[in-house]
Order: sequence, then structure tokens, then C-alpha cells
Amino acid sequence: MAKTDRQDLRRSKRAKHAQSTAPTGKPSKGPARERKQAQNAEKGAILKYIREMPLDVLLEIFSHLEPADLIHLSRTTKALRSIMMVRSSRSIWTQALASIPDLPPCPDDLIEAQYANLMFTDYCHECLTNADDDPNLLLLMFMEARTQLCHKCAPCKFKTARAFSGSFQEVKSVVPMTKESFETYSYSEWNPKKYHVDVANELMAEYDKLTPVERGGWLLEQTAKQKAISKHAEACEIFFQARLEQDEQMIASIRLKRQDQVIERLKELGKLSLASPIVVVIKLFLRIQRRSSLSRKWEEVEPEMLEWVEQQKAKHHFKQRVACVESRIREWLIPIYAEFMASRPHQGQAVHPTLLEISFLEEFRAALEDTPLGQSPSAEVTEAAIAKLPELVDRWQQTHDDALLELVKQSHSSKNSEISRETLFHATTSFECESCHEKGLLYPNVLAHRCNFLLLSKSGTAGFVAAPTKYKQKKRKRDEESENKEEVPGAYIKQVFSKVNPLSTDHLRFSEAGYLHTIQVLDLLGLAHDTSSKDLRSKAPPLECHCFCYDVINSSSKAPVRVIHWPKLVSFRPLSLSRCCPQAGDANFRTVVAGGKKNILPGKVTPTFICPACTKTEWNRYSLRHFRNQ
Repeated sequence: MAKTDRQDLRRSKRAKHAQSTAPTGKPSKGPARERKQAQNAEKGAILKYIREMPLDVLLEIFSHLEPADLIHLSRTTKALRSIMMVRSSRSIWTQALASIPDLPPCPDDLIEAQYANLMFTDYCHECLTNADDDPNLLLLMFMEARTQLCHKCAPCKFKTARAFSGSFQEVKSVVPMTKESFETYSYSEWNPKKYHVDVANELMAEYDKLTPVERGGWLLEQTAKQKAISKHAEACEIFFQARLEQDEQMIASIRLKRQDQVIERLKELGKLSLASPIVVVIKLFLRIQRRSSLSRKWEEVEPEMLEWVEQQKAKHHFKQRVACVESRIREWLIPIYAEFMASRPHQGQAVHPTLLEISFLEEFRAALEDTPLGQSPSAEVTEAAIAKLPELVDRWQQTHDDALLELVKQSHSSKNSEISRETLFHATTSFECESCHEKGLLYPNVLAHRCNFLLLSKSGTAGFVAAPTKYKQKKRKRDEESENKEEVPGAYIKQVFSKVNPLSTDHLRFSEAGYLHTIQVLDLLGLAHDTSSKDLRSKAPPLECHCFCYDVINSSSKAPVRVIHWPKLVSFRPLSLSRCCPQAGDANFRTVVAGGKKNILPGKVTPTFICPACTKTEWNRYSLRHFRNQ
């Protein structure tokens, strides 16, 4: 199709349809249409004035413009384009390029207008998408190929060597090449070489037309051209880096000047004092603002700025109060609590309430938070708080003992036994942590387990949320109650202990396997089942353990043998206990513990395995099937 035919076809596609005069019920667009017509008339008058201007005057005006301005102006109308894109107007582009300091000279393979379009525009040369219109667009400049492409069009114009055939291997060394990743975010450190398709096809076509004698000289000529282009591309890259640094310095100076002006306005309004620490925060806030905010007037930003200053004042006051409460806890509460615990008689209790729980006692909370800044709690307040400590400690101990006893009562082993506080000290009473899977936790040390004081989302993998990556930051949810957090009692104390929670036993459970292990150990030693953990630890000899659930099950059907002590016996980590012998009930037990004896059937050479839950005798080679399938 001829060029004139394509132009006529485009005009026909853009031709407007005849509008109907029938009423549609929609609001009238008369005023908006009139304003648009007025604007178009004004632009038309300006363009008419430019067309009537003498050519020498017009060229003199154009000679004082920068290359980017000339490009935008040449795309305004066809008349201006016909003036600026002719050979006689080459001096305009030459002067515009010369006005840019440190700009590399125009290369021989480009004219000045093409060079300006390559260096001073931000759009894709293939799909014509502008970077200002699409913030997610990644523009890549390939100076050696004399083109600029977006990350969507670049893969179509640059291919790896496998995509070419014919004489590509002979001309590959003179084809523009890149190792750039065409992705917005690249996760790979290695990228293959990619070659420009259009230049490669053009060079291969020229190479195929030459005779074998001419090809050597032609390759030397193309190699020299490629070296000159590469050298010019390096100079352009240095120019872009220097220009970027200049732009950043200019923006930084404008922001510094603007922040000084804003601070002076706030001081005039009485919102800031000369020694206010909020000034530092405001400077940081203005420094990280977007570039578009530099041109905003004070009248536009005044309400937002005043509201933000009040919020920063409240945050600063809150931080001051938190620092004061933390200092009082360190200098006033800790010595009082340490002296009190040293004066109490030793009752075999190894764990005491934490400072967080002591601080939330009303007498201590009022002394820590309500005392004015710069003052210490009075002697009367201190005595009243100390008088409440014995009651708090006893109530705390009783509460957590009851929680542990409730776990014991829910177990399978306590159905036919009497449960009391002394049960916690028995050797058969051990606990497991569902968060970190630690086992063999005995009383009272179980109360000091580290997971007791952590959030559920911080212990183990419960509530796990993936951390924000480098390319996609995690959005923080706004706390609606954050503005009124100072009015909530205990807010300052909670902030001091932000990484610690009150003791909680919600993630603990009674260890059924540890109970059955310990029962067998007590029977082997001839001890009563109510023996304390302290006595058993001192009397327990080394034991030979044939253990299937506490050791890795390999291809062999024979259980591994270990010589261990009782505390280690209840702290091993088992495999999944969901496929144990079903007759064991809730015990989930499939372990044999013996004092060095092996049960051998009469007349048989192979030793057998006896299930402690169902007392069924099986051959060793069938023991795994017994535990998994029955």
C-alpha cells in the first residue's frame, strides 16, 4: 500500500460519525465544549503568530532552546516540523547540543536531531510508551545499537546467539551486544549475551553479498566502526552519571532551602521553639518528600504540615515518658524487687514473676507512670507497693500451678490417679512445648521456658508470615488506637517491655511418652511411681534403651540401642507419633526399655520385639509393620 493510501486510511479511521440530534437524557456538555474550543482557538492564534513570524527571527529564538525543547516543539505541528527537520536548520540543533556542558559530540552515524532524540527523550522507540505515563516502565538505553527500548520490547529486539543462523558466527563480533536483564527486578546474577536483531540481519545480508576475498577487509572496517561506537557509548554513560549527580544535588539544595522556609513559618505561627527537637524530625520529613512536593505553595501544605507537627509532638512526648518509665524500672523497681525476693524463705521455687507482671500491679504502675517527669516515687508510694508484693507473688504462683495441673488432668495417665500440687514434682510429670518441640520440661523449670514469654507468632513457626523482600515492601497497617495510646493505663510499661509478654502456658502439653518412659524406669529400679524428679535424677543408673519412636527409623527393622540416663530419656525428640500402636490409646508409646536384657523365644535364634502397649510378641522384621499398620 502506498504511503498516501495509508495516510488516507488513517484519516478515515479517525473520521467522526454524524452526531444525532435526538435527546439522550444526559447532562449538557456545552460549557466544557465551549472552554475547549476557546483553548483551541488560543493555541491556533499562537501557532498562526509563529507562522507569520520572520524565519530568521524564529531561528534565532530556536537557537537558544535546549535539545529536549526543540524535540517537543518539532512535534507540535507539521509546519514547525517542516522548518526544523530540514538540512538548512542543522545549525539550530548543533547550537542546542553545544549548549549542554560535557555532552559527547554527535557521532558520524547519526544526525543531530536523531542524537538529541536518543539522548534527551524518555520513551520507547518501539512502542512509543512514555516513562512519565507508566511508573512501572523500565527504560533501557542501548547506545551501541542507537536505540532506547522498554523492558517489554527489548526481548523482541535482542536475542541470544541460538536465535540466529547462517553467517551470524562470522559477524557476531561486530553486532551490538548486551548482558542487561530485561526484567523489572532481576533475581539472577548471570545473564547471557543478547544481540540486536535488526543490526545482525543487516550485517549478515551485507556479508553474504561480498566475495570471500572482500569479507576480510569488510570485517576489519566494521570492527573499527564498532570500537568507535563503543568508545562513544562509554563517554555517553559517563555523561549520564554526571548529569544524574547534578540533578540530585540541585534537588537536595532546593529541599534544604524549602525546609528552612517551612520551619521559619512554623516558628512564626508559634508551633515550634528554637530548641525544639521536632525541628530535626521536620528536616528529615521534608528531605524524604517526593520531588513533586517542591513546587507546592505554603497555603497548600499548611493544614497538613500543622497536623503532622502536632502528631510528631505527641510521639516525642510519648517517647520521653517511655524513657522515664524505663529509667524508674531500672533504678527504683529492680532494687526493690531483688531485696524482696532475697528476704523470702526458700520454698523450692526456682521461678518468680517477671518485672513486666510486677510493673502492671496497680501500685507499681501508678508510681512508674503517674509520677511527674524528673521526680522519683515518694516513700509512702514505695511502702504501699512493697506491701502488695507477697500477695502478688503467691497469686501468680497459684495461677500457673493450676494451669499446669489442668494439663495433667487432661492427660490419659491421670484418669485413675489423684492429682494435687505435689504431682507437679513427680518424675512422671513432664511437659512438651508445641512451639519449639522441646521435651522433658520438668517443674518448676518449665515455667522458665523461653517460649512462655514470646508471642505465638514469634515462637516456632506458628503464625509465620513471610518477611518483606527487597523489591516489594510489606505495607504496615495503621493502628487506629495509636493516637490515644497515652490515655490507656500501662501503655508506657507495655512499650518498655515491647519484646516480652506475660508468662503463658497455652503452648505446653503433658508428655504422655515421657510419662510411660519414666514408669518403666521406676519399675526397673523398684521405685514408687510418686518418686520426685530430684530423687530419680540422683538414683537413676545408665539404662539400655531400645527405642523406635525416639530414634530415626532406617531400613533396618532392629531398633537402635543406646545407653542413656533418665533425664535424656524424656527429652529426646520423637518422630511423628500418629502411626503408633493403636492399642496404646492416647499414650502414643512404642518404646522398649530394659536393663540390658533381651527377650528371646525358646527354640528361636532371632530375638523378638515385645510391644509395651499391647504386649504382643512380633519378629523384629515385622516390628515396623506392627507400629505403622495395626
